[in-house]
Amino acid sequence: MALFALSEARGAQPFAPIRISIYPQRLGEVEACLQALGDSLPSTKIRGYLKDPPAPTVWEYLRRLQAGETSIGLSIARDGSFRMLAEPLAFRDPVHFRSFARSRLFRVMAAGQAKRDGIFPVAAAYAGQQALLSKKPIASLEDFKGMRVRSFSKTLFPALGAKAVSLPLAEVKPALDRSVVDAAETLPTLISSLKWPEAARNLYLTGFVTETVLFSVQSKAWSALPPETRKEVGMWISKAAEACSRANYDAESRALKELESKGVRVFPFDAAKVRARLPAPKGGPGWTAGTWNELQALK
Repeated sequence: MALFALSEARGAQPFAPIRISIYPQRLGEVEACLQALGDSLPSTKIRGYLKDPPAPTVWEYLRRLQAGETSIGLSIARDGSFRMLAEPLAFRDPVHFRSFARSRLFRVMAAGQAKRDGIFPVAAAYAGQQALLSKKPIASLEDFKGMRVRSFSKTLFPALGAKAVSLPLAEVKPALDRSVVDAAETLPTLISSLKWPEAARNLYLTGFVTETVLFSVQSKAWSALPPETRKEVGMWISKAAEACSRANYDAESRALKELESKGVRVFPFDAAKVRARLPAPKGGPGWTAGTWNELQALK
């Protein structure tokens, strides 16, 4: 299947409907990006899009893109060279993220991913910064010692003297109730619906992990598009990514206000001291310590 099948029938519309796949299945931040694509659809050029059933696994999501079975993929960045973005403290704040999304570094990383995996990320959107909900107050970094924290980072909390516990979201509330874990991190937009505040009332805006939604296409099909078509579709996707970033930031702000209205105590958090305790990232597939340093140098 072509990425954007040229329509010769009826002549008036250059593009046939496109297909979009998403992963993971249930995350409002990814859905917001899908909505942004629809809202910014250049209707005079593209007839519309068809949303494929959500990919059940990341491997199926990647297979659809690599095989050209879907036109655009929306996913949280945790694979390939973009795995670097899920490293603890990759971004200082949303402004830093926006600088990256518009940077030469993003374009270089996207080209590298296209060469290695056959998948080209066209744009990136801000999906939110994870926060830490704790049963007990945390006055200093020393308070982390001995804590059990639900987190998928294998380096962050151990560097602070805590134990990282890997748990699916659905299992965190019972674990907090029974004090199997003392704290847990996730996006603020998810905390209320998961009912975590029934078991813990201290929320710290750590920003340890920033979630990123990538808008990706099959690189071979993308390269085969006529330059003018590629430019127009690229502008559409980039515009949608910017709109999605704004929507997710606004949703994050509303979620924090809602949590405060329900009696959750929200505290700022100075991550600079945490950064000093973390081992320097050594790199991974498609990125090096130099790539990390270039990311950190962005203003």
